[in-house]
Amino acid sequence: MRKLTEQELEWIHTRLKSLHIRYTEVYEETFDHYHSALERCSVADSAEVFRKLNKDFSRDAVKKMEKELRKTSQKQVTKMQIESFMFWKYDVRTSISFIALSTVSVLISILFGKYLLSAWLGIVIVTGLVFMFSKDKSLFHFNLVFWKKSYVRAVTQEIYGRFAILSGVGISSILNIPNMRLEIIFHQAGFFDISNIFLLIVLIYGLSLFRIVLSLGFSTTTKLHSI
Repeated sequence: MRKLTEQELEWIHTRLKSLHIRYTEVYEETFDHYHSALERCSVADSAEVFRKLNKDFSRDAVKKMEKELRKTSQKQVTKMQIESFMFWKYDVRTSISFIALSTVSVLISILFGKYLLSAWLGIVIVTGLVFMFSKDKSLFHFNLVFWKKSYVRAVTQEIYGRFAILSGVGISSILNIPNMRLEIIFHQAGFFDISNIFLLIVLIYGLSLFRIVLSLGFSTTTKLHSI
């Protein structure tokens, strides 16, 4: 094998940039294919090999790779959220915090009803998002085409989407605080009211996402191969 020339590396980066790849994994896999194939051929044959690679890794082929990766990532994040309830797999401090927040949420629902539970939901979600942002601003770096181009891990992108829904619910709940009314379960809705159940599910869903990020401590973006 030989070392690629500066021109060949420039070919690869220009080509990959033109494909508008979103995910780091797809970028790295495609880069490795190009790099390995060019390493195995002579400089004289490199242009022809490069043209063949462009046909194999067309825009449609790359989009198909991203679609398959996205499906895998969705399943992976869902699995991690389910496993987040297995508190014995995590450190004591994280497990106690998770159990405490869940218990307080259930008690608020039983004693005061959906309005106070909604306010509590908003406070927990917004506080959690602010805390995470203060720890790592890259967690909220969105990979939009019209911004400076960067690549993101597929799992991270999936969590972005779930956080977007969560953020909307949290902010909406905070804005609803001025209209909050205390409800006593024995006089009004009750713990098994559909609104209470929905709010509890959203809160637990949010806690599972926070737990994934805090426990994994993953980097959302990756420094890719440079010329």
